[in-house]
Amino acid sequence: MRLSKLFVLFFFISISLQAQNISLRNQANQYDFVIITVNEFVPLCKEFAEHKNNSRNLKTLVTTKDHILTEFNDSTLLQDNIREFISFAGTNWASPRPQYFMFAADPDSIPNYSFASIPGYEFTDTAKSDYLYGINVLDEDTTKLSFSIGRVAARTLDELTNYFDKVINYENEKSFYDWNGNALFLADDGKNDSTVAVPNDLFENYAKEMSNSIPNYFNSKYIFQLDSSEYFGTTDSILNYINNSGVSSIYFSGYGKDSIFTDESFFSIDDVQYLENELKPFFANFLHPQYFSTKNSSSILDQMLFSKNGSLIGVAPVGVIYLHANSSINKIIWDNLYSGIPVGDVVLDAIENSIRLQNRKQNIFGDPTIVLKFNPVTDIKPYQDYLPEEFALSQNYPNPFNPTTIIVYSIPSNALNGLKVNLSVYNILGEEVAVLVNSIQNSGSYEVEFDASNLSSGAYLYRLSAGSFVQTNKMILMK
Repeated sequence: MRLSKLFVLFFFISISLQAQNISLRNQANQYDFVIITVNEFVPLCKEFAEHKNNSRNLKTLVTTKDHILTEFNDSTLLQDNIREFISFAGTNWASPRPQYFMFAADPDSIPNYSFASIPGYEFTDTAKSDYLYGINVLDEDTTKLSFSIGRVAARTLDELTNYFDKVINYENEKSFYDWNGNALFLADDGKNDSTVAVPNDLFENYAKEMSNSIPNYFNSKYIFQLDSSEYFGTTDSILNYINNSGVSSIYFSGYGKDSIFTDESFFSIDDVQYLENELKPFFANFLHPQYFSTKNSSSILDQMLFSKNGSLIGVAPVGVIYLHANSSINKIIWDNLYSGIPVGDVVLDAIENSIRLQNRKQNIFGDPTIVLKFNPVTDIKPYQDYLPEEFALSQNYPNPFNPTTIIVYSIPSNALNGLKVNLSVYNILGEEVAVLVNSIQNSGSYEVEFDASNLSSGAYLYRLSAGSFVQTNKMILMK
């Protein structure tokens, strides 16, 4: 019996080492993105990693839970050992260190952390979240989220294949289409079978608030369940719009569970099979909980990820939430959703600027390095005969970029006599790496090209100061 156990252990370690020919404790390792999976998914994950390297210039590592345990095994709890590895890699590997990690496996295969969603609530709800994986155990501040964690809770090779194919097709297609500028906002009518009473227009107001956060050139489509609403629609209305027009993003505002959105089934897990948007996958955001799929269960969000149609990536809480608190978190997400940076960074920022005890419920369903497509040029006001009325520093485009990008800014009409303008670039440590503008400028709109050929991949900040106006934006260099 002892020899049999040793043989099995050696067998799994051998498979794991085939997936990974490096020591995970080697501080010379340098990767941008790490995929943690199980042995059977390794070949598929390696193909996906090759795509990330070639299409996104993301140096991607594939490792397994078994391989991690050969080097990180101080705890009897698998989660703690994996968390220690993530913290070690994000702290001690060569710069730029990985900020993005993704589990390609369901929680039955690679478990996450459980906690009481709302202690003392009238019924017990245990949330299972990946949130703690993002907190660096080697950092003195154990409340700060340091890493973007995503999960594709695939249970089969087919599910993982469908998801990876969707991402690869999306990222390899470099053109922009009309549907990249469509956003769909769905709202519950407020009726429910619980004792909680809410105004009929509460979820509509949440939906409209989110729509106000996206660029004004987007086409916002509303479909609300309340039959007295001017935007009243049905499940067929939702399916027809997604299938015929295509959408870049969807906000589900209302009550919900794993398998159903709204108590009256405005959209359910059974409706996923009727989606026909294979080449038009969308970002999905839920106000109410969606749980990661397990061997015996699935959620709407995960089912949309696993389908050849449906979602590209999603964000949702994994436990019972307070409506207003979660809506505030979502508002921060939508404020930055189309800023040209990975969704993982968008969520990281939202969680860090949100209410404690609610933020740990937020989870990324899918690949955290996804950057949602939009045509940034349309967000830049064209040069016109009249002078700008206010200061503005636009998001650079393209973003991420390699190695050049364009930065556009405006000086308003009250600066006719000229202002001292400085536009500089800094690394993530706050060190100045380039001065793009440092001169007196009159009112007008200006366009500057930044060439980062001599810099390494990573996040950078660009800062405009003109008179009393100061603004800093973030950009990503990916070589």
